[in-house]
Amino acid sequence: MNNLRQIVGRSTLPINEQILNLILFVSALTSFAYSIGTLIQETYNWVLTFRIVSTFGFTIMYYYARFKNAFKYLLIPTTIGVYLVLSLYWFIIGGLSGTSPILFLAASIFFVVIYPESKRFLVISFTILNVLLLIYLESAYPSLESLYTSPFDIRIDLISIFILSSFSLSWLFNLFSSKYNNERLKVVKQNQNLSEAYKARSQFIANMSHEIRTPMNGVIGMTNLLNDTSLDKEQQEYVGAIEASGERLLLIINEILDFSKLEAGHTKLKKAPFSLRTCIEEVLEINAPKSFGKGVELIYWIEPNTPEMLEGDADKLRQILINLVGNAVKFTHQGEIVVSVKTITQNQNTYDFLFSVKDTGIGIPKAQMPRMFDSFTQVDETNTRKYGGTGLGLAISKSLTELMGGHIWIESTVNVGTTFYFTIKAKTLSDSSDKNYTEQLPTLENKWALIVDDNATNRMILEHQLKKWAINTVVVDSPTKALDVLDQHSFDLGILDYQMPEMDGLELGYQIKEKKPNIPLVMLSSGGGLEFIKYGDIFTTFILKPVKQYHLFNGIYNALSSERSTTSTKKNSTKSEIPIANNTEAVAILIVEDDVINQQLILRILKKIGYLPELAKNGLEALKFVEAQYFDIILMDVQMPEMDGLEATRQIRKKSQLNQISYAPTIIAMTANAMPEDRQKCLDAGMDHYISKPINIKKLKQLLTS
Repeated sequence: MNNLRQIVGRSTLPINEQILNLILFVSALTSFAYSIGTLIQETYNWVLTFRIVSTFGFTIMYYYARFKNAFKYLLIPTTIGVYLVLSLYWFIIGGLSGTSPILFLAASIFFVVIYPESKRFLVISFTILNVLLLIYLESAYPSLESLYTSPFDIRIDLISIFILSSFSLSWLFNLFSSKYNNERLKVVKQNQNLSEAYKARSQFIANMSHEIRTPMNGVIGMTNLLNDTSLDKEQQEYVGAIEASGERLLLIINEILDFSKLEAGHTKLKKAPFSLRTCIEEVLEINAPKSFGKGVELIYWIEPNTPEMLEGDADKLRQILINLVGNAVKFTHQGEIVVSVKTITQNQNTYDFLFSVKDTGIGIPKAQMPRMFDSFTQVDETNTRKYGGTGLGLAISKSLTELMGGHIWIESTVNVGTTFYFTIKAKTLSDSSDKNYTEQLPTLENKWALIVDDNATNRMILEHQLKKWAINTVVVDSPTKALDVLDQHSFDLGILDYQMPEMDGLELGYQIKEKKPNIPLVMLSSGGGLEFIKYGDIFTTFILKPVKQYHLFNGIYNALSSERSTTSTKKNSTKSEIPIANNTEAVAILIVEDDVINQQLILRILKKIGYLPELAKNGLEALKFVEAQYFDIILMDVQMPEMDGLEATRQIRKKSQLNQISYAPTIIAMTANAMPEDRQKCLDAGMDHYISKPINIKKLKQLLTS
């Protein structure tokens, strides 16, 4: 085939030109062969003339096609010449019962391939009309069959033509197969190049993320420390602007990094047990300060009979919810934001969960909704300037949702609100969340609670939750109604919202205590400067919104428990606060950090909490410190000169196993590498925990005191 391809046309020629060369070459060769055969048989008639003319005609056209590249001028003459030859051969080699139809079929296939797409219908039509005309002539004029008798045996003619047509079709198939393989190899090569480019880009973005996060850690951390010093009003405004700008820049970095990983297909799902309720509560807790700062209620609702213990990737689900709830908080200036979840289908122990994030914000115009999940998209440029953001949050959420086997969509009305819906697939595990309450439930059964809240969604959720614990409820939407109900009914407990019209929860608490001094009261508040210690004579428990289920249960249980003392109540009331370490000076901490600013930052943070840490500038110095003295905790940077944090951790663990040091310190990775695989690398190296830069001081306190 390769030799033939070299004869009929260079492989670098387009396919249509190679095929035209083949047709001309085979036609010239066939005409020449039959001319020689006719001369040998000494049959001198019009057939010999026709065959000689055909030989010269096709040879000349082949020459111009092969060596002069005159393809566009030869296509139509070739078509006419081939069909004229085939029409004459129709009566020579058996007509309709011979091999002529096969030749017409083969010719039409070749011409359909090489003609422009707009003219292929004409070629097919011309072929059909030509064959129909020949069939008509064959039936109408039987004498045409004896017009010429071949000097060769008819069987030799048939076999020769069949071999030629088969050979030509085989060549065509081989040509297309070769072309397909070449194109496939090109695609494979391009995919490899793209994969390498994606990998290089992802590595570049990861490196840039690290390089940006390191100074950002210093900016945000030092700003937090500066904010705790004595500043005048103007200085506080400057510090606040720096802090807000730093956090916004960090959010942009995170979103670009996440989007890059998703686009490159490098995001993988983890499978681990997690609590659905805890996941939602953590998301709301993150967004609570901004939400309540705007006076917007932040609420969640898990429908009854929804499994709460799941197996899946809690981090990805949390990221979707953070994006959607964060958007809702950004575009909602009054009213409420409600996160709800329920199951919609079940296949054995795998469920489809439907989540919704509903707000009462500015809404989205219908024309904009189809493109809301596109990258770098917001409603319009005005909103981009007013509200900020990269426009990647929804694109990331869409990709993560699809990765988790679901989809996402929007319903919205301008100036009324927006609801984002999304589904995910997750396996369920046995739910032991309610077992924690089993022993304490008898204390709550058949008690009566008065719920006072002006928000209808809050009232519904509180009422349902208390009924689940066998507590009877009376629900009212205003302080005035609460005072009226109090005269008509006796209650074991009162649950009051702090921010309400007419009078706030504090004033209502005072009036309730005047009427019913012995009724225990629980206050629900977003903060608002209310301090429990000042009002311990009014409220037995103070719970921050968004209300976590276990905080609510503990608050109610402590309020109703006869064994509760004032001291224990105060401790339980602040359970949601992060504890400050006791006896911090007795905890030995080693900081391993090479960046000078970050060294100063972490030293000041720890000293402010009450610790007295030591400092090593790289992994080698850390090993010397570990060999020389005892440390409870090591805060270990990862990227450092001389010896990085991963290798230093491996060396420390090895020394512990070989008893070269007599202890095994808790090692916490403290790094600007924020990719999920970076976290796994740290854990694989022997680290116990991981905290990314910029350092979240609350999270650091939690790790140090856990």
